[in-house]
Amino acid sequence: MKNTLVVLSILFLSMTSYAQKNNSNNTSATRDSLIAKMETLYYRLVSSESYVALQDAQEIYHLKVNMKLNSQEMLASGDIKGWVRANLERTSFKTEAQADAAYDTYIGFVATQRKENNEYFEFLMELLSQEDGQDIWKEAMVNVMEKHPEKFEKTPLQNFRRRLGQ
Repeated sequence: MKNTLVVLSILFLSMTSYAQKNNSNNTSATRDSLIAKMETLYYRLVSSESYVALQDAQEIYHLKVNMKLNSQEMLASGDIKGWVRANLERTSFKTEAQADAAYDTYIGFVATQRKENNEYFEFLMELLSQEDGQDIWKEAMVNVMEKHPEKFEKTPLQNFRRRLGQ
């Protein structure tokens, strides 16, 4: 009877150890597959025309609202469009209508990018709901940036403005 208890104890400990080791391997494999999927989706995002168009639209809008000087105050207001209207003289816009149109164009590009890259954003939300999702997301982004640095150079508009000294 004593031998049976010893054998059962050893068997139980062996199974527990195996299960923990197997679970660790599965967790590692799962993490690797999540990183790989996020890398694929993130690369697809930054390669999309809508991403490049959004970057250009954002650059134009930020220049016109004088983002370098006004960003904290504007973002703290919680109403970017309202802040620009109330502080028109601090921006490059001549009229509220011009400011509204620029904002609406920018938001249109945001919506287009979101729609065209929906799989990325859906997976991102799913990933961020997991305990280590943010770390996986960061690792995937860094991996893509290291593998494809050309995707993170300035857009054509940004390069043009840089050449002009703006």
